[in-house]
Amino acid sequence: MNGCSFSNEPGLAERLQRESREAMKLRLLRDIRMDMAVCEVEGWNPVEYIDELIELLKGLKYADNGAEN
Repeated sequence: MNGCSFSNEPGLAERLQRESREAMKLRLLRDIRMDMAVCEVEGWNPVEYIDELIELLKGLKYADNGAEN
C-alpha cells in the first residue's frame, strides 16, 4: 500500500506522525489523571490503571521480538 502524500516536503510525514503521537500522549495523560482522581475519591488504588497500562505496553514491546519481559 502506497499511502497518501500531501506534499513532497522532506520530513513532513515524520513531523505529522510525531505531532499525532504527542497529541495522543496528552489525551492519555488526561485520562490517567481523571482515573486517578476518581480512584482517590472512591478510595481505590490510584495506580492500578497505570500498572495495567504498563503491562499492556510491555506486552506490545516484547510480543514481536521474542524477548523476555
